[in-house]
Amino acid sequence: MDEVQAIVQLAQVAQLAELPDGEAGTREVLARLAVLVRCAVPVSDWCSIVLGAPLQPQHVAADSPVAQQADGAQHRSGQGPTLDAHAHRLPVLTDDVVADPRWPRLAEAAAGTAVRAAVAVPLMLDALPNATLNGEVAGVLTLYSGRRAAFSNADDLDRVLTVSTVAAAAVAAHRRTEALHSTAEHLRTAMSSRAPIEQAKGLVAGWLGCGVEDAFAVMTGLSQDRNVKVRDLAVLLVTDPASPHLRAVLAAGYAKLQQRRAAAAGQEGRAGARAGDRRSDGRPARR
Repeated sequence: MDEVQAIVQLAQVAQLAELPDGEAGTREVLARLAVLVRCAVPVSDWCSIVLGAPLQPQHVAADSPVAQQADGAQHRSGQGPTLDAHAHRLPVLTDDVVADPRWPRLAEAAAGTAVRAAVAVPLMLDALPNATLNGEVAGVLTLYSGRRAAFSNADDLDRVLTVSTVAAAAVAAHRRTEALHSTAEHLRTAMSSRAPIEQAKGLVAGWLGCGVEDAFAVMTGLSQDRNVKVRDLAVLLVTDPASPHLRAVLAAGYAKLQQRRAAAAGQEGRAGARAGDRRSDGRPARR
């Protein structure tokens, strides 16, 4: 390999860590990742990436119809390097998928495809620095070639393993970014809900002549009874504060809350009285 080619391939590997964040869909990220991986391993012709278990994938991306056909042959036959790599958590290499005795059903299913050699590597997220994912296998990266024994050279196989580690890092980074976006969205939703709820609590407290804690308890009870979200109820209260029907319903809810509290206090008082009527030896006290 000449110096220029080595520099180009190193640059291709570096691009794996520069994929777009969670604003791009996971499928788009994986599709770009598959192309970059295939370019970073010159002996490969096609590439696919599956997240999750290969037979029940969460996401699948391939850089070509040929890779899709090879993945489909494994899925239909229930056999192949991708499935074994995921199951055994180890890289799986085959010089010829059609002639490999390990997967007789795959040999038949893949006979009509252009694929011969393949190498499948599990994307082990716990192998990354500072990983805390307890041995999770995020998915499998599979490289295909139309030439037999294309990945048998030790240097080429080392390159595959190195690139797969970078690919696992890219997947982990995308997951973290998606999680951050999800958390931010939940916070935005919570903040947008908080304002009308706080305003409604003040209105209800004024109407009922109670504290804001009791007002929120009444709103929560009404939300559960009517199967309406607290936020939606709050918005209704704020937008139509003069509704006599709403005030009547809230007043009835407050009366129920007071009744439940009185009943609970009565039960506690009776329990305390029974406990006082017994001596320390457990027998009834003399009156």
